Amino acid sequence: MAELLASDLVVTAGGIVNELRIGCGSAALELSERVATLPWITEPDGRDLMALAVAHDVRCARIGVADARIVLAALLSGASLFTMDRNLEAVARRLGCHFAG
Repeated sequence: MAELLASDLVVTAGGIVNELRIGCGSAALELSERVATLPWITEPDGRDLMALAVAHDVRCARIGVADARIVLAALLSGASLFTMDRNLEAVARRLGCHFAG
C-alpha cells in the first residue's frame, strides 16, 4: 500500500472516508483525515445505485448499501478495490474490480 500511495495510484470514495470516520478512537479519525486527502471517485447514489445493483447482480451478496456504493464506484471508475472484507472482496472479484496486487 505504501508503494501505491507513493506512486499516486490510490483513490478513495466518500463511503470509505465516512466508514473510517465513524470508527472508534483517535486513530480512526486520523486515518479518515489522511484518506480524505486522496483523489475521490464518484459514487452512485439513489436510483442509480439501485439500478446498478440490479444490473450487476449485487443484491443478496451479503454487503450493505455503503459497500455496494463503494464497489460500484470502483467498477464505474475503472479502479481496483482493495478490501479485507470477504463478502465485499467476493463481489469485487466477480465484477472484475478487485485489487490483486
